[in-house]
Amino acid sequence: MEKRDSLVQIVSQLLEIDSGRISSDSPLTGKGMQGSLSRARLDAAIRKRIGIRCPAVYTARNFGELEMAIFSDSAAPQLPAAGPPGRVNADQPDMSSTSISCGIDIENVDALPEAKDYREDEFYKLSFTPTEIAYCLLQENPRMHFAARWCAKEALKKCDPTYLDVEMSAIELLSPASGAPFLAGHRDGKAVRLPFAVSVSHTSSAVVAIVIKAASHPGRPMPEVQGKYPEKVSVASEPEQRPRQRLSSALLLSAFVLAAWALIRTFQ
Repeated sequence: MEKRDSLVQIVSQLLEIDSGRISSDSPLTGKGMQGSLSRARLDAAIRKRIGIRCPAVYTARNFGELEMAIFSDSAAPQLPAAGPPGRVNADQPDMSSTSISCGIDIENVDALPEAKDYREDEFYKLSFTPTEIAYCLLQENPRMHFAARWCAKEALKKCDPTYLDVEMSAIELLSPASGAPFLAGHRDGKAVRLPFAVSVSHTSSAVVAIVIKAASHPGRPMPEVQGKYPEKVSVASEPEQRPRQRLSSALLLSAFVLAAWALIRTFQ
């Protein structure tokens, strides 16, 4: 009963309604439950306060469905340690040799929750690495930079489904002092540069990110995992890969132009 009460409190806070109004038929469609970011906040709160990771958090249509998925005999086991990023399941399809794929995500900056302490907030700890949190807190508008990283990770998952079950905090958007930003994944104590091209842009109120699978080679270990990242990370390109990389760059530019146009039209 205590865990159910905790679930009621979590849902009522996100829906911004009194907990006494929560019933099995209560739809999970209010303002506080729209979009993947809001569902991620629900997921983070349930993990911290109830200790269960449940995929139904992202699909449940009402409180009854969510409650049944969490507390039934077939509910997910207690939250395990986070697994490594990337291809962690050998049964998942290998996309390294497929044609170029693309993912895009757009998010309102004010959709990112405010927090008294971003380093300890359940949503931010689940969604971002300590280095990302530290970087964003040094910026004039931290939530804009958090939104950029959120969008990049969501776009990655849309670009390559093998990353769908990877924890957000196991993926990192890095912005070196020189050069373009890139994505990295944490695995076995090392940061591995992922073989994707990423581009991020924003207005004062919204952020858009595009990720394109740009090469077929596996990620290569980076010299450092935490702290100061190298200004340049060298990823060798074999001659036969260059035509594909030029094509990837052209597609990335075209996709970004279309995304920017959509962003402008959306917020006019």
